Amino acid sequence: LSADITAAKSDQTITFGALSAVTYGDAAFALTGSSDSALTVSYASSNTGVATISGSTVTIVGVGTTTITASQAGDASYNAATDVAQSLTVNAKALTITGLSASNKIFDNTTSATITGTASLVGIVGSDDVSVTGTSVGTFASSSVGTGISVSVTGLSLAGTTAGNYTLTLPTLSADITAAKSN
Repeated sequence: LSADITAAKSDQTITFGALSAVTYGDAAFALTGSSDSALTVSYASSNTGVATISGSTVTIVGVGTTTITASQAGDASYNAATDVAQSLTVNAKALTITGLSASNKIFDNTTSATITGTASLVGIVGSDDVSVTGTSVGTFASSSVGTGISVSVTGLSLAGTTAGNYTLTLPTLSADITAAKSN
């Protein structure tokens, strides 16, 4: 007498929690999903223009949203697990500007300010193609005589093939408005 006995495969469940938003330029990080079967979980990114995955390590490559899917195909003892998908948001990195100064001026009843210097970007990731473009325009917060008056800067923006991965934080400078000397 012979009989074929087929053992039923066990089901398995993946645990893969929500992913926190990250910022472009952040370091690569490890995914920590697991299966109750103890079999290795594999991962895939739906948008490799935002994040790539090697093994369980995520590398951020651009701004946007991607879905990271954890899966486990099963083996001789376990059925394939139901995939678990989590959304990953990569936010733009804020760049700041240095190298600009506001010039002091004699009271003329206007808020126009003269900006001097050359704008330089701080915070660029690696050798990204991003630069600052435009002409600095300065505006005093008040036209009254005073010292250390805030000067806002406008007229600058980002350019370059990777500019979309960044936001630009324009500087706030300060300068003095002095009283006009009477004759």
